[in-house]
Amino acid sequence: MQIFFQEESQNWIQVTSSLSQKLASSGVERDIKSGLPNIEIQRLKEIGLLSLVIPQKYGGSGATWVEALKIVQELSQADGSIGQLYGNHLNLTALAHVLGTPQQKERYDRETAKKNLFWANAINKRDKKLKITPDGSITLLMV
Repeated sequence: MQIFFQEESQNWIQVTSSLSQKLASSGVERDIKSGLPNIEIQRLKEIGLLSLVIPQKYGGSGATWVEALKIVQELSQADGSIGQLYGNHLNLTALAHVLGTPQQKERYDRETAKKNLFWANAINKRDKKLKITPDGSITLLMV
């Protein structure tokens, strides 16, 4: 288990706080329009939050879950929808850790860090149209 140094923790909180101020100004309008948060997700990518909990040995930042949940809290104070999306992303990054093999854990951690993948809302288990099918070495989500 990696412990986050206090200086590093404060740095992530400061970076997120700066983003939160920008998010707060657009959240209500976006919710009224039921708009997609594409710009906001891009900002999460740009500041490096998508690989926050991915271990450093796989290319991530190696933050603890305590630190990551402080980031969710900070985002949620500014824009509850973005905080929820980011929390969903964190949960799905842990899916391979909980249900997968060590090889799957490493693969998805590396891919998430390398490609800056955003996993939030990638799976909706209540959607009857969702089908997960293998296609060679790739698994496709089809809706």
